[in-house]
Amino acid sequence: MKKQEIEPKQKALVAAKEAKPAGEKVLAGADEDLKKAKEAAEAAEKAAAQAKTVAEELKAKSPDDKPAIEKANAELTAKKKDAEKAKAERDQKTAKRKEAADKLEPLDKAVATADDAVKKAETAVTVAESEIKLAKEEEQKLTAALAAAKTDVTAAESAKKKADDESLAATKAATDTEKLVLAVAFSADGQTVATAGDDMAIHTWSGETGAAFAVVKGAKTRLKSLAFAPGGQIISAAQDSAVTAWDVNPAWKLDRTIGASTGKSPFTDRVQSLAFSPDGKFLAIGGGEPSRGGEIKILDLKSSAGAAQSAPVFAREFPATHSDAVLALDFSADGKFLASGAADKLAKVTDLTSGKIVKSLEGHTHHILGISWSLDGRTLATSGADNVVKVWDFAAGVRKRNVEGFEKEVTSVHFAGAAEQMITSSGDNKVRLVGTEGKDRSFPGVADFMHSAAVSADGKTVVAGGQDGVLRVWNAADGKSVVTFAK
Repeated sequence: MKKQEIEPKQKALVAAKEAKPAGEKVLAGADEDLKKAKEAAEAAEKAAAQAKTVAEELKAKSPDDKPAIEKANAELTAKKKDAEKAKAERDQKTAKRKEAADKLEPLDKAVATADDAVKKAETAVTVAESEIKLAKEEEQKLTAALAAAKTDVTAAESAKKKADDESLAATKAATDTEKLVLAVAFSADGQTVATAGDDMAIHTWSGETGAAFAVVKGAKTRLKSLAFAPGGQIISAAQDSAVTAWDVNPAWKLDRTIGASTGKSPFTDRVQSLAFSPDGKFLAIGGGEPSRGGEIKILDLKSSAGAAQSAPVFAREFPATHSDAVLALDFSADGKFLASGAADKLAKVTDLTSGKIVKSLEGHTHHILGISWSLDGRTLATSGADNVVKVWDFAAGVRKRNVEGFEKEVTSVHFAGAAEQMITSSGDNKVRLVGTEGKDRSFPGVADFMHSAAVSADGKTVVAGGQDGVLRVWNAADGKSVVTFAK
């Protein structure tokens, strides 16, 4: 919106404000007239009541004094007429007062509407003026991101088809968002920005960092206007005149429960770790009875969809991979191997086709709490209660290096993106990005023991939760907070 487009709205506001005093004056006059009419009606009713009392007392005391009685009755009749007239006058003034108030009400609304329109227009101008600056900054960020992405692609040339598919999907999403944007709207708290246009989809973004949140599709034509509803829905107006409310924050619901806390359960003891396969078809479940054995079961999610919670369908079971409870699991990117870490201080890699253990990695002096594959499948990282992260060469089965400097147990570790950098959480109130050349960085806002952290598949978003019950989300690139979830 241009500055000159604000002028008609400002003129409308001035006109509305100028019209309002006249209406207020009429209403004030009507209030004054009504007040006088009410006072006159009350006085007339009081006089009529007194005349009635006098007439009744005269009849009781001097029933034979007819001239006096007739005079009193005449006086009573006159007072009653005066009271009725005053009452009619009061009703008339009441109606006029209501008429004046009714006329003033749209004037009030007109002022409020015009004022709101001016404020929105001024905000739109401010946003429009900053677009060029923001666009240049975004161009610089995208250029830097592209350079980094090219470096990552070079480092991950041997990554499997899944990584390639993700890269293509990300590129397509970026191309889609370059289509003409016709509508922009901010949420009331400023935390979310919604955009829409030629691609017939609504895109939501972080109002602070610009990170993408979601894409909502379903419109049949280009979307020309957006607005956030009080309940969080987004209202869109399309070229085909369709006005639609979209729920961009669908509620999660429980799909199923596997096992039971009482009675018969497929697990020997508490479940300590979970991991989905890359294709989403299987769920690895780790646990076991402490100090007696560690079990791993691979749940077939599709086959178990209709099964009773005490009788799920397992594709594979590994009851004796570890001698103590399994505390960490991770599938390789190609889905062929499953890495596990346990309270027996060992990390092991199982070939899921043969069911054989192909690597056993020894070196931790306490429980292994986290384990992660690099995207290219060449490297494993493990974190432990011995306050250290160990990085391993999978093919050789040897330790490449240690990452130290943690004051308490390292509760989780995850490779971030294609480069060999990791996200860790630990009991010393830290979530860290660990680089390959000692370039570490802590994420802000952490105030308590951190139990777990995770990173998105593209390595751009970090999520962590801890003892304080708060779930925190950061931008991995700059460490800035995206959103915080707390009760």
